[in-house]
Amino acid sequence: MDPAPLDAATQSALRRLVFELRRSTRARVFAPVVHVGVPGGEVFVAPADGLDQALRTDLVLTLLAMHHEDARPSVWLTRVGEPGGHDLDAGWEAAARAAFGESGAPLPWFAVVTKQGWVRPVTGETRTWQRLRLRGARDV
Repeated sequence: MDPAPLDAATQSALRRLVFELRRSTRARVFAPVVHVGVPGGEVFVAPADGLDQALRTDLVLTLLAMHHEDARPSVWLTRVGEPGGHDLDAGWEAAARAAFGESGAPLPWFAVVTKQGWVRPVTGETRTWQRLRLRGARDV
């Protein structure tokens, strides 16, 4: 079963995540971070480097358990480089699917966010920007 394309609100939220990553992270090289939550809402994060698949799954399950029962959190990974095929992406997507499956909650989406854009590895859906500007960016 192919996942449905992301709706406009989710694409907008991912665009804002790219903007916020560019704005908050000045370093060219930074450690990857996994995020479980609702963009613009409650989000729990953890370092995403140096873990095997079982620990990744346990970590996502732990971050997921920190949310309220009625929340519908998603998972995204922030890392350096271009949005696209990377071993780290596949490992975290598999961990997210396994953790959500174990919890019985549906995984709304998984994406990889970089300073250049975002990609949804399961579908290949991607957006990139050379210059990213948001209206009202001072309010972000």
